[in-house]
Amino acid sequence: MPAIPTTTAVVAIALTLTLCSAAYAAKLPVPQRDAQRAAAERIQSVYSEEYKSSDRQVQAKLAADLLELARSEKDDAARFTLYREAVRFASQGGDAVTALQATDMMAEEFAINPTAVKAYALSNLSKVTLPKDQAIAAADGCARLVHELIAANNFPQAEKVVGYGLTALRKVRDPQRIAALRELGDSIEDVARQYRSVAQHAKTLKENPDDPDANLALGKFECFAKGNWQTGLKYLTKSGDDALQKLASDTLAAPDDPQAQFKIANGWWRQADQLEGVMKDRVLAYAGSYYDQALPGLTGLSKATAEKRLGEVPTVAAGGVGPEPRQKTINVLELLDLDQDFK
Repeated sequence: MPAIPTTTAVVAIALTLTLCSAAYAAKLPVPQRDAQRAAAERIQSVYSEEYKSSDRQVQAKLAADLLELARSEKDDAARFTLYREAVRFASQGGDAVTALQATDMMAEEFAINPTAVKAYALSNLSKVTLPKDQAIAAADGCARLVHELIAANNFPQAEKVVGYGLTALRKVRDPQRIAALRELGDSIEDVARQYRSVAQHAKTLKENPDDPDANLALGKFECFAKGNWQTGLKYLTKSGDDALQKLASDTLAAPDDPQAQFKIANGWWRQADQLEGVMKDRVLAYAGSYYDQALPGLTGLSKATAEKRLGEVPTVAAGGVGPEPRQKTINVLELLDLDQDFK
């Protein structure tokens, strides 16, 4: 069964965007609404006929043109608005590739979390009958977004996004991809159930941060169920499981030596053998990230092992190996209101 690619990230839907001070330090602020409105009027004056059209091919072409203009636009408000409008028209016109690309480009430059915009775009795309390549792009985008939502404990929204993906594939003969999405959907309730079950352990840690059982439970949940590796590894270093405790400590040390990286990869590969479903895939992918790091410096049997296992790794969200940025959440409803700006 082909694995649907995913990614992990902290997400805030409902128009509250999470800004990570370290990750977004070099990014531009979202332009003020008045500046966006003025830029939108300028854009519409140039493309007045295209804006009036309900033809999906015209909308998709407009989206591509706007995205191309954004690449060379120097004015921040105009460039942001070009990205925003490209997302809107691409998703309405059935161009999943352009819609997701425009979202990614916007997020690379501007201090936003792209999750809310992607949810909007994927919802629109699910309402359009898509050609096979675009349907696959939309479904894969949904799978990535589902993992972001799971990481944020937003399980109801994650279930909706699985529905968007399955709807996008309704006219496409891809039973394996459909089965993979359904399996991902089934995992949401499992993760939600685990989330509820670890609540007591979280309370325990507030009273006793070194409790080994609570650290083990939360560490496994954050790493295996959610893919929040940097958070989960810190819990595992205080767990009562000697093997996991050492493996987590070695991983957090982030060694540059290929043999040390290979050893860490082997450790997580063995841990994956004890798991099933999406959680197993997630741990295999994490092990694969270390095989990939180690590979250029490996020789002989170690190299052959790494290459073989990399070929067996599913493409799922493994999470990062570096330190997570410090987060602060601010409400930017006044700056980016999807219900209004994306009508």
